[in-house]
Amino acid sequence: MRLISKISVCFLICINITLVALASPNKPTATKYHFVENKGQWPTEILFKADIPGGFLFFTNSGIQYYFYNPDNSNHEQSFKKNNLKIAPNSKKASVSFGSNINKSQIIFEKKLDQTYNYFLGNDPSKWKKNVGIYEQVIVKNIYSKIDLRIYNLDQSLKYEYIISPG
Repeated sequence: MRLISKISVCFLICINITLVALASPNKPTATKYHFVENKGQWPTEILFKADIPGGFLFFTNSGIQYYFYNPDNSNHEQSFKKNNLKIAPNSKKASVSFGSNINKSQIIFEKKLDQTYNYFLGNDPSKWKKNVGIYEQVIVKNIYSKIDLRIYNLDQSLKYEYIISPG
């Protein structure tokens, strides 16, 4: 009987921890990736951002920068600021360069969510950004000549597709 009680208690604790983790509004879910547009809350070279498991990515005017938190540093909230960006110390970075300069006019955000983000950074209200859009899919037009890039979520994975136009 004692063994059953211990197992029941352990089961309830595990369920409680899981529910708390799932209910946390600050944690990205493993099933959906959302893309946040840059309306001036980050440096101009950043076109949009997405949270990914273990870190985040920035799509910049030259490619994609992945930042992964250091697994040895369990407190990711301890971060340093670099150009209004919170980047955890000792985070790992990987970059993909497209070899071309991408500008904001090439970005098409699709499947906008009802929710938005507000960025009140610093004391200067002119730098605050309100109602920043969140999207489920992004298309980058002409990443190469007659080639577009589509980024989206599918089956708990971040997917990339190249869309090639004839000619």
